[in-house]
Amino acid sequence: MIYIKLSTLEYPRHQGDIRLEYPDMGEEFVLPNTYAFVHVEKTPEYDGTTSVFEYSPPFEQDGQWFQRGQVRLRTEEEQIEFEKMLDRMRPLEAKGTEPDVIG
Repeated sequence: MIYIKLSTLEYPRHQGDIRLEYPDMGEEFVLPNTYAFVHVEKTPEYDGTTSVFEYSPPFEQDGQWFQRGQVRLRTEEEQIEFEKMLDRMRPLEAKGTEPDVIG
């Protein structure tokens, strides 16, 4: 679960962050009223070779906090960088030789 700190809009905050701020909370996690739960939209299926998924900043609507996202095509520059990254990874995919084992 992901939370937002209402006074500063720090996001994302997690239970561990909140427990550090409220060390006397005890075993049961109780969300302080200085934080709010953020409803995060599920990531849809998309082609990661040509598209990227980006989340919006969290926003408040009717007293609840949400974060939505959208799929967009990679820019030309992003596509070039993505293909360079794939080229750098290809040697890692190559199969090596059988190791010499002393036995």
